[in-house]
Amino acid sequence: MIKHNFSLLCSRTSVDENTKSLSIFDVIEQIFVCAESSEIVRIPLHFEIISHWRRTDNNVPAKGLVRVYLKDPKGITKRKLEMNIELTEAPFFRSIVRVSGLELRGPGEYNFIVDLQQEDGKWKKVTSIPFIVNYERTPNNEVESPSESF
Repeated sequence: MIKHNFSLLCSRTSVDENTKSLSIFDVIEQIFVCAESSEIVRIPLHFEIISHWRRTDNNVPAKGLVRVYLKDPKGITKRKLEMNIELTEAPFFRSIVRVSGLELRGPGEYNFIVDLQQEDGKWKKVTSIPFIVNYERTPNNEVESPSESF
């Protein structure tokens, strides 16, 4: 069987070639968007969802399927991504989902949901990764001149 250890939303990860150690950079908890709260906004934000998995019994190889999807503040889900978890050679596994854009449908709490398919074929939610989206009003086309001393 497979156990989920943790999942994080971050700007990027790096794996050292020699030690295989993982570094996680800039954990994302909030996003600020300059738009009206009723606007649908597509932002070219690069981010990664890192999940860490392990065998429940270190001596028994395991395989599984993980599913990741985004729920907006209204509970709407657009797209689901599935990937295999391979724990046949090693007791630990890291899954990294790399994304280069995000569609926001207003301010509020968004959640990336991570599900694991059980041996009986049923999906089980293992975690929810929340982040807050704040919309700020679009500034008018007015430009203030900087304060200067003469």
